[in-house]
Amino acid sequence: MTWTELTQHVYFPFGLLLAGVLLAALALGLLIWKIIFFRRSRVTLAQGVAFEKRSALEGNVWHSTVTFSDHQAQQHQLEYIGSGPYPPFAKMAKLRVYYDPENPKKARAYSFWKVWTTELALVSMALLLIVLGAGNL
Repeated sequence: MTWTELTQHVYFPFGLLLAGVLLAALALGLLIWKIIFFRRSRVTLAQGVAFEKRSALEGNVWHSTVTFSDHQAQQHQLEYIGSGPYPPFAKMAKLRVYYDPENPKKARAYSFWKVWTTELALVSMALLLIVLGAGNL
């Protein structure tokens, strides 16, 4: 079966539309979860990021430490471990730290791209699938 014959088959466009709608629903669910998390959280700026590079057999392992103060001026530290050619955050970067005021140990440091990359990718893929599916109806 050639690509043209495959795309003219009746189930192919509906499959693309269904996949696009499911991805859009997943993106919406993640967006709602993040809105709930961010509305409950307080925001503060981290004082800086220190990181240490350690070598592993497969590549670099980064141990990053983010220090922040909560609304009661108590110091807290977040530790991130990641691998790859670059650390998860730039050294001494100013980061937004979102934390639960009732339990500041429930905290996450985010940059804009760390927050919204997943949703942007899912919405982009969903729109592409919906357009391809609608174009083949």
